Amino acid sequence: MDAATQPSDHSGLLHRTARVFLSMIIAAAIAAAGILLARHELLFVDTIDRFLGDWRTAALSPRAPAQRSDIAVVLITEETLLDYPARSPIDRSLMADLITAIDGAQPKAIGLDLIFDRKSAHDAKFMAALDRARSPIILGAIDERIQVPPQSLAIQKTFLRRAGKPVGHLMFLREKGKLTGFDNAVRLLAPPPRAHPERLAFSTMLARTALGKGDATANHGETTPPGPAKSLLGKLATKRTISWQLPPADDAQPLFLTLKIPQHSPVERSASLTRSFLKAGAGCCAGALC
Repeated sequence: MDAATQPSDHSGLLHRTARVFLSMIIAAAIAAAGILLARHELLFVDTIDRFLGDWRTAALSPRAPAQRSDIAVVLITEETLLDYPARSPIDRSLMADLITAIDGAQPKAIGLDLIFDRKSAHDAKFMAALDRARSPIILGAIDERIQVPPQSLAIQKTFLRRAGKPVGHLMFLREKGKLTGFDNAVRLLAPPPRAHPERLAFSTMLARTALGKGDATANHGETTPPGPAKSLLGKLATKRTISWQLPPADDAQPLFLTLKIPQHSPVERSASLTRSFLKAGAGCCAGALC
């Protein structure tokens, strides 16, 4: 009996060994394919993960019960600039008057989501408004990740150094692959630029300032690195995932109070714009981010 069963046992051992060996070959092939696809940005799993993540964000993000009053968005639109000789750079005399008007409402902070890579005839007035303002002001900046002439970055560097205000970079991260490049969706905050590894994202700078920790000192248009990430403030310094909040259920109003600067005459702007702006609700900037 024992002799009769030996061939069968030997055959079974060979089959088990073959299956193990085949499994190892398949696993190695899958790993090799994964490495190859990753090198060429062709991971289907990554594409599906982003797709599901987008739907999860849209469906499961918390919805605000009402329009938020802690942040006010002040917009300069195409209509605002119809009576101005140029659209870019935005008239810095206009910006100076807006800074003065908003500062009068005593907001927690003012963020200027603008690029300062061009010179202007009204730079002196703009700088004077920055110097007079009592509210913390955060400026935005581009960097070498945008294809602009080197002279533009040089102009920006000089401008920010003269302004002497904290600076946050205006970059988002668009992860483009050969399968996902077409969506061009913004999902993450970009990391600091190589030339300024201490420079945080513009939104992070505003949040830190609003929380009472605006410790990003103005030093030639640069920022001071934050401390260890042991608190909410620390996490803000390294967090790159964007936290989304849905607008009120009726969708009749945007999530944040939005004020559009109306079309006006540049000649009469200083008085008329300030009156209309404050009448339209600039007072809501009191105690808020603006």
